[in-house]
Amino acid sequence: MNAGDIVLLFAFSVLFVGVIFFLAAGFRQGFLWGLGCLFLLPIALLFLVIHWDVARRGFFIQMASIPIYLIGMFMEPGRTGQFLVNIVIFPADAIQSIIPGDILHLGSTSREKSGASSGSTPQTPGAIRTFGVDTEGMDALAQGGSPQRTSTSIAQPGTPQSSTAGTAQQPVNDGSTVISTATRGETAKLLALLAGGADIHMVDTNQWTALMHAANKGHLETVQTLLDNGANVNAQEKSGWTALTLAAYNGNAPTVQALVSKGANINITTQKGTTALITAAGKGHAEIVRILLDAGADINNKDFDGKTALQYATDRAHFSVVELLKKAGAKGPPDASPSSSTSTNSPGI
Repeated sequence: MNAGDIVLLFAFSVLFVGVIFFLAAGFRQGFLWGLGCLFLLPIALLFLVIHWDVARRGFFIQMASIPIYLIGMFMEPGRTGQFLVNIVIFPADAIQSIIPGDILHLGSTSREKSGASSGSTPQTPGAIRTFGVDTEGMDALAQGGSPQRTSTSIAQPGTPQSSTAGTAQQPVNDGSTVISTATRGETAKLLALLAGGADIHMVDTNQWTALMHAANKGHLETVQTLLDNGANVNAQEKSGWTALTLAAYNGNAPTVQALVSKGANINITTQKGTTALITAAGKGHAEIVRILLDAGADINNKDFDGKTALQYATDRAHFSVVELLKKAGAKGPPDASPSSSTSTNSPGI
């Protein structure tokens, strides 16, 4: 258990104490009040307002656990990156990531663990996460508030269906792993780890691979090193996001080009039906849109909200992207124009 785990455990302990104080105050006011606070959030809020004088202690203790939890999260760089993506793309996943179920993983010296990776959508554990964001996705979280859907992703022909599960190792004396070095872009150290037999396919608790972390951060050299050493370019995390989708979302054009050149499936979808093209178009990343179109991306693919890349680009007034897509033959409503659209949703959200 590292320092971040200890802080997280302390945060949940403080939260638990606050809940106990709050429930005790409720039962002191009446048995029905206590039951209502225990099982119904609206009743708990009503109790807080009406009986502020007796309920505030428990409430403030619970609130105190939030900054402690955030400190614990930011003590773990890899996990923090996932959380920030989730809070932007899949808010439900970000919320799910802070429930006590995560405590089940606190027994190890690292949150990174070994696992099989594949080009198809991984099964979402139902016991812990409601992220399935869909995330269950960091467009976030099994899906605490996201619809439970099986991904429609199509595995890239020739993509390994599984990898040999290895043991999460600590090959370097300072405790670094493949995932932590990839997240920091420490290519030389990563090479040393791989030379020592480290498992390039290891995943963290959100099923993120080292390649996903490196692509998400835009560490091009690290991405190329991982690809050259056999990293699964089409592996998907719990929400169905791949290294390519993450790079497209963050506007890392060189990384996108590197992934595409190594056979990344450009039409693979998240659990919300989002493709890399839809993601890039919705964010206004024209250069990435051009790369994906040149690689043969399905220009008229629709996500589960029935929207295409052109519609997202139009909705968000990304004029250069709209022009690119239209020249490439994108189909859209006759009146589709930045001025006529009112939607501002980002793809996959």
